[in-house]
Amino acid sequence: MNWKLSAFADEIGPDPVLQFSTLQRLGVGEIQLRGAWGKNVMDLSASELRDLRSIAGVHGLGFHAIGSPLGKVNIAEDPQISIDGVRAAASAARAVGAERVRIFSFYRDSGVSAEDIRSRVIDRLGLMLEAAEQSGVTLIHENEKDIYGDIADRCLDLARSLPGLGLCFDFSNFIQCGEATLECWSKLREHVVYFDVKDAIASTGKVVPAGEGDGRLEEIFRDALGRGFNDRFNLEPHLTSGGQFGGSTSSELFEVAVNALKLVLTRASE
Repeated sequence: MNWKLSAFADEIGPDPVLQFSTLQRLGVGEIQLRGAWGKNVMDLSASELRDLRSIAGVHGLGFHAIGSPLGKVNIAEDPQISIDGVRAAASAARAVGAERVRIFSFYRDSGVSAEDIRSRVIDRLGLMLEAAEQSGVTLIHENEKDIYGDIADRCLDLARSLPGLGLCFDFSNFIQCGEATLECWSKLREHVVYFDVKDAIASTGKVVPAGEGDGRLEEIFRDALGRGFNDRFNLEPHLTSGGQFGGSTSSELFEVAVNALKLVLTRASE
């Protein structure tokens, strides 16, 4: 099957040669660039980005998105920082040949409700979308624990309120927020651009390979493929560790994650 597989290659290790050779060996053709050499993508220099594109090319790989941490800050942060961040991420995207930038929708202070920050989130993301349009990139929102858009209803609110904002569907993050992924998919499928593939067990929140948790990946992928979905299944396994700004998965466990995803996709395609 000709599925479009991509990955956060930095989970394999800091060395991009190891990252990209592992993806090439496993049949993963694209990268969502989150980091290399132990540095976040937003901290990579122009020469480092050029080197990454060159190394990826040697391994027959391309970049489909920048996995930025933009929006993983308190909504009280100066809006100009977010706007400048979009422009910087767009520059990184151009350097590696990508057209998308992954973002988030802001944390809030303890005791403050999501509804209390809604208008500020919408306004802030609107400014970021303007900067993205001017810079020639598309912003993709990922659901993430404790941000405004951590549950499906608020992700839908963002998508409906902000034309031009795409959604990334992260299974385990929904599960860890107490959401049922089938219900999330039914609400969001018209707005989902690509999937972040990591599964989780609902009772514990433990992240597991695709198909081994409560994410209902096979059913959701079957529906998506039946509707003509032809975008990325982006691996973010988090099988060794995971945190606010990334995770790790050894090359051996990354192979487990890739094989699990391929098995789920094979079943979903039958």
